[in-house]
Amino acid sequence: EAVIHSFQLSVTATINSWISTYAEILYNPEQSFGSGTITSLGRNQLQLRKGFVLVGNLDTFPLYGALGKMDAPFGQMGSVSPFTNTTMWHAFGGLGYGAQIGFKKDGWHAKVMAVQGGAQFRAMHTPVGDGTNVPSKINNYVADLNYTFNILENVNLILGASYLEGSAYCQDFPVTH
Repeated sequence: EAVIHSFQLSVTATINSWISTYAEILYNPEQSFGSGTITSLGRNQLQLRKGFVLVGNLDTFPLYGALGKMDAPFGQMGSVSPFTNTTMWHAFGGLGYGAQIGFKKDGWHAKVMAVQGGAQFRAMHTPVGDGTNVPSKINNYVADLNYTFNILENVNLILGASYLEGSAYCQDFPVTH
């Protein structure tokens, strides 16, 4: 095959010293869950992979908040690369709609995110009740706490712990989306 495996475009806009926005557009017909072949219209869509508003200024205040579609603050998952997906990332690298609050100061970084339930985009499925899987209720949450300290010149160590309340792995099977 001679295909485009994936294409991403990310944009960050700083509105002022306290408000920023981020958007990530993804095109990936090879990995799309749309029906048909890679030339079908359902698999050739642009997706808003992530998009959120961030409020905070860590230069003046250690708290910040974010609202939108974003990665869950669970572990050190980073961002997606279609060539390096791992089982850990698929199981715990959550992506979903939610609201996040964070604290960052003196090597400490704590984050808590309230997430809409239902069959989310990645790893954060929680039932919303009433026989539906439509994400409509904030009934899932994620928390992360870590501490970074210097152990050698130019070498840092991060120690931390994370908690994910609900994932696709604590549901009745089969999991349906």
